[in-house]
Amino acid sequence: MFSAGTFNFAVATAAALIMLIPVGMATVWLGIIKGESPCILCGQERFGMVLIALSALFILRYGPHRKYYAMLILAAFFYLYTTVRHWSNFFVFDTNQGLAESVLGAHTYTWGVFTYWVVLACAGIGLFWLGRNEKLREQFGARRPTAQPISRYAKVVGVVIIIITLLNSAQFFVINGPPPFSGTGCGSGRCPQRFTWDITKTAPNWRMEVWERFKMPTLDGHSPDMVHIPGVHQVSGLKTGSAEGSPMAPTGKLEVLDSTPLGFEATGQFGQGRAGGIAYDEDSGLFGIVSTAGGLYYTNDDFVTVEASAIIDRVNGWDITHTADAMFFGPGKLVAMAWNKTLYGSELLPPDEVDPDEAWMDYLESTGNLGSAFGVKQRMRLVTTRAKAAFSLAVAKDDTSDGYLLVSVPSKKNKSIVIAQYGKNHKLVREGVLKANDEDMKVEDYYPVSAEIADGKLYVLSKTYQSLLVVDPKTNVLEATYELPEIGDYHGLTVKDGVFYILSDVDGKDTVFTVSMPK
Repeated sequence: MFSAGTFNFAVATAAALIMLIPVGMATVWLGIIKGESPCILCGQERFGMVLIALSALFILRYGPHRKYYAMLILAAFFYLYTTVRHWSNFFVFDTNQGLAESVLGAHTYTWGVFTYWVVLACAGIGLFWLGRNEKLREQFGARRPTAQPISRYAKVVGVVIIIITLLNSAQFFVINGPPPFSGTGCGSGRCPQRFTWDITKTAPNWRMEVWERFKMPTLDGHSPDMVHIPGVHQVSGLKTGSAEGSPMAPTGKLEVLDSTPLGFEATGQFGQGRAGGIAYDEDSGLFGIVSTAGGLYYTNDDFVTVEASAIIDRVNGWDITHTADAMFFGPGKLVAMAWNKTLYGSELLPPDEVDPDEAWMDYLESTGNLGSAFGVKQRMRLVTTRAKAAFSLAVAKDDTSDGYLLVSVPSKKNKSIVIAQYGKNHKLVREGVLKANDEDMKVEDYYPVSAEIADGKLYVLSKTYQSLLVVDPKTNVLEATYELPEIGDYHGLTVKDGVFYILSDVDGKDTVFTVSMPK
């Protein structure tokens, strides 16, 4: 059973199957006969299968030498990764949604994942086989591979591999063009056109956009641009300083009533960070200040006296690297939101009700009177549908529904401002895009940095155009805008007794401004 001949037959059969079924069917049946053109990602997945088949040919000719076996395994590992990465763009879709037609109930990229897993499993079984046969074991460990007779069956398999590889190469040459053309894909905004041998039809669609990604090597190249967070990241090129040229002409200008420098350093883990968000709790009469680095502070309206504070164990748990806004989710329950739409927080409690062991797990430092807002080591990841490719700097509690609203920041990946509503269980209730009655108005030019709900309206601070937006939270319609006074780099908003409290960075100093509300 463990003879060299049986091993070679199994290798040849596996190579034939991988070329005839996934590659051959995709090239001949789906491509040449039905006219389906593969995207460049499907193309590289096919190339990986061809590389594995060629590795199998070397094994048939020179025996299972370790370098050929290693090449086969490394190719399967690498292309399994790329195929899973491709497939992961689609597995969250609703049932049967995907690119092109499915084959036996699954799309071709899904079959790619299955194929590479099978290859790795078979390669592992083959290693057991090598250990049971002396000849195979010697060939595997030989210093240099030596040629061995190849069977007629293996020769036929080799011819099949060559023919299908040539057909596949011809198809990709016609559809995608020669280098430096890099191929097409639906992710670039235009899916491949139908397959034809008429190169005059395909050549106008040859693309080169992929090379733009190599300007700045990064592991998060598909993420939206980093958002503006004072003390963390500055975004250049934003239209700031005045409301001139804003999409909606301001109804009026708000007035500064007073300003108070923050009387303490709102730092977080490792002494880093600064004040990132502000909220007001009517029940306790305290303000909440959250640090961009995971600090939670309860302070009086003098913004000097700190009644309670804690620094969260930021690095253990869901990523909350940069905190952007805050709200109170009940009496004494201060909730902070990170830029990636993840919530965490604390609850003000009598000291004798705080479990010191649980507090140790949650906080690096604490005044001893704070528990966890959601449970020990619990953080809430907010899931969206329309704002997956967007960060958020604004969250606002809605006392009328026991839920809250999240407002996203527009980016090159997602140009709309998305308003998402969540219930008290932190599940998405509904979402939509910010709009105006005038359909031609470019409301996406605003840049939300904080939000608050008061008197049935959603108030949003916009970094651009020095503006406060007034939005109907039920319809997501922008009703009015007001020009803000010169108050520095503002980024936090809350309301107390009919007055706005706006957190701002003034020449590197955290400052709270009181500003009149619209009348």
